[in-house]
Amino acid sequence: MRNRTHKLTLQRAVELRARSVKEDPRDLASEYGLSLAYAYAVIRGESHRPRIAVTLDDATFLRLHSAAFDRGVNVEDLCGQLLHDATAGL
Repeated sequence: MRNRTHKLTLQRAVELRARSVKEDPRDLASEYGLSLAYAYAVIRGESHRPRIAVTLDDATFLRLHSAAFDRGVNVEDLCGQLLHDATAGL
């Protein structure tokens, strides 16, 4: 049985997701050495999601949650958008 994750780095997962727009997931699963089910999990973002763990002080944590609530979004999506905007010029 194949190890679903040992061959797949985050960089390769991002590449697989991008290629899945135009290429058959069955072909990609075979090329990357993954089961088709696991390839689909990567494509849907259920596996190998880019994540960052950040420790916040209480005041910042509460501001983020309040801002997310005010916008009607979850705090993870708000933080992702804020980081995206902050790093756009890098």
